[in-house]
Amino acid sequence: AEYMGAENILMFALLCLVWASPLQPSDVPLYSVNVLNVQNEPLIAYVTRTTTFQQVFNPAWVPASYGTDGVSGILIRSQNCTVQPGDDCVHCGGLNEKVSVITFSKLLSGGDSQTPPQFSNVAHSNIVFGPVDATDAFGTEDPRLTYDPNTQLYYLFYTAYGSGVRLSLATTPNPTSADGWTRYGSVFPDLLRSSKSGALLIRPHPPHYLFWGDDSIRVATSTNLTSWTYSDTVLLAPRSDFFDSQLVESGPNPMLLSTGDYLFLYNSAKPDLSYHVGWVIVNGTDPTQVLARSSQPLFSPDLAWERGDAPWTCNVANVVFLQAIAPTERADVFRVYFGGADAVVGTAVIQVTYSPN
Repeated sequence: AEYMGAENILMFALLCLVWASPLQPSDVPLYSVNVLNVQNEPLIAYVTRTTTFQQVFNPAWVPASYGTDGVSGILIRSQNCTVQPGDDCVHCGGLNEKVSVITFSKLLSGGDSQTPPQFSNVAHSNIVFGPVDATDAFGTEDPRLTYDPNTQLYYLFYTAYGSGVRLSLATTPNPTSADGWTRYGSVFPDLLRSSKSGALLIRPHPPHYLFWGDDSIRVATSTNLTSWTYSDTVLLAPRSDFFDSQLVESGPNPMLLSTGDYLFLYNSAKPDLSYHVGWVIVNGTDPTQVLARSSQPLFSPDLAWERGDAPWTCNVANVVFLQAIAPTERADVFRVYFGGADAVVGTAVIQVTYSPN
């Protein structure tokens, strides 16, 4: 055999190590997620007189169905704490007008990848969900909604804030109406600590997955979508020296991509408590496996209405918080809806790109 020499021997040894490794970067699908456009001004805001609520934020997408009579739109966390542009952030909370309720706003036009959406104004007559007892006396917060065509039901995961802070579940055939809701109470009734922020992934066959949490994002499973098995399995944890170093919190339900994998958006915070949006791609076969994760935020509080600066009002400064995502007419292109400064609702269009190796 030809003499290999020291350099060749070293190279051969390195190649052997590479071949022996179970997973190499070249084996991992290369995904990227990019923002195609952001609407410069909010869709719904008290300042523009598109709502009678002074704080409207953290929307959830309502896809059209037979139950909604073909109507689509957004559910919105809505509150009323008096504040003027330029005032200090109000950090709205309390009882009566200050309590968190969930309102519905109908999509009137647009909403695809090219045409900005137009929504109906939001008033007290549009309340579809709210507190009923001591478990949610201070509010029903931060809706995340998923439609199941098999049961023809919408599954609403929300935070019940009252005697505790509990991730809770309700279902309805029509979330555009205050009638017809079935409340299941706390998702994890035996959990001693607080829980919130549940994003539902309905699979063709059980188990179904719930990505939940607001420090790390954990994984729960279910066979029937209403009873959930708690586990300590962590899908995502904060990362030091990244935009998500303080906490990570679930965004909307994961969206199926043309590759068979899922896009999952999540919210996050830095130590200064500015909120940013990140993304991961999870495996279509095993959704607990993360294939790719953003190194930079997809959205940050850059615009005046995201920071809470005048001429807009401020509830909580420097917050972009995303809980709504809708497919468009283009594969792997989605329209998202999010809260800015916990006071207004904005929108943007994003695209997922896949580069096979």
